[in-house]
Amino acid sequence: MPAMDGFEVLHRIRGDAHENVRRTPVIILTDSPSPADVEQAFDLGANAFVRKAVNLDQFREIVSAIEAFWIRVSTLP
Repeated sequence: MPAMDGFEVLHRIRGDAHENVRRTPVIILTDSPSPADVEQAFDLGANAFVRKAVNLDQFREIVSAIEAFWIRVSTLP
């Protein structure tokens, strides 16, 4: 993102946004393997940290798993 990085976006979502937006699950999709990035994401309120897929089939599988959990399994406010 040219204007801000993902951590800044996450900070705004969790800090400045309306209550309904703050409750929206935030899933970080990144190519970073850094444990420090994982910690920072969760410290800022991320609900999940997912490594990007290397090909389209893996990407589809990841998106399906995310959808299955957040839409069909979990209970959201």
